[in-house]
Amino acid sequence: MEESELYKLQLDRITEEETKLSEKDLEVLAIYREFASGYALTPQIVKNKEVTKEEFAKVSENLDSLPGVDISTDWDRFYTYNKTLKSVLGKVSSSEEGLPSESLNYYLARDYSRNDRVGKSYIEAQYEDILQGQKAKVRNVTDKSGNVVDSEVITEGSRGKDLILTVDMDLQLATEEIIEKQLIAKKKWVTPNSWTGPLSS
Repeated sequence: MEESELYKLQLDRITEEETKLSEKDLEVLAIYREFASGYALTPQIVKNKEVTKEEFAKVSENLDSLPGVDISTDWDRFYTYNKTLKSVLGKVSSSEEGLPSESLNYYLARDYSRNDRVGKSYIEAQYEDILQGQKAKVRNVTDKSGNVVDSEVITEGSRGKDLILTVDMDLQLATEEIIEKQLIAKKKWVTPNSWTGPLSS
């Protein structure tokens, strides 16, 4: 019997009941997919939102039995004045988006990882190299199976620099409030069927 025929017989023996996945199976599968989508010796974020203290503690306590798994802190951009100047400040990509495809080679050449978050537009993009900071550089020694057996820090990382804008926020907020009020007033004045002036043909 040929190998392909044997494989087909094995597939035919699998029942529909055996292919049903429980909620736990689906969760494990989703986590495995996240791990498998990473690149060798490059950190792959599996979960960075809504991590409970219990989840953090369980992973921390079992790091010895989870080769290749580690925990670390993460960051998120916070805008003090959420609506004001948002179009000027720009946006940052998420860890799911990672590096923009149109700038992928540019960032990879500068030691970025594919899932790094970067400025996508306006000030965030313009000053990305200043805001990003420097990653620590680590030399990993692996065995024949690709397992890391030793790590050595070559250079320490450093946080990104702060960018201070010379915008008078009190004036900016007052101006926006005046503009918003004027727009609302004009919108009320020119509503459909409210025109009472002369019509010309």
